[in-house]
Amino acid sequence: MISGFIRFIFRNIILDPMAFIGFGGGLFVMLTYPTENVHQLVASPYLYGAVFAIALLYALLFKHVYHPNSTKVDWVATIQSSFKHFLRVLFAAVCAGIIVYAINYGFGHKLDNYVRNIKE
Repeated sequence: MISGFIRFIFRNIILDPMAFIGFGGGLFVMLTYPTENVHQLVASPYLYGAVFAIALLYALLFKHVYHPNSTKVDWVATIQSSFKHFLRVLFAAVCAGIIVYAINYGFGHKLDNYVRNIKE
């Protein structure tokens, strides 16, 4: 059971470029920008357009969907699969942001100092 979980993590997170890009982007945003500015970045439609462009480019260049029993590319299904890649990038970025936020504010003394306005 543990080896299956490790295999799942290795295949779906480490070897998947879209999840890797999302996780790296989420780490970059959470470690670079202050927490107050992350909301502004998330509300920007340009971010989502850029991420979808990356997902579409990845689907068109590397992850073709073929017609059954054929070597002909199904372009409609390939473009539809780009939405799945887009959601995978967003999910990985959100998970990375949650992990960084939990590490930064998950310890009691840091939260206590924040609430009491004590500078470290």
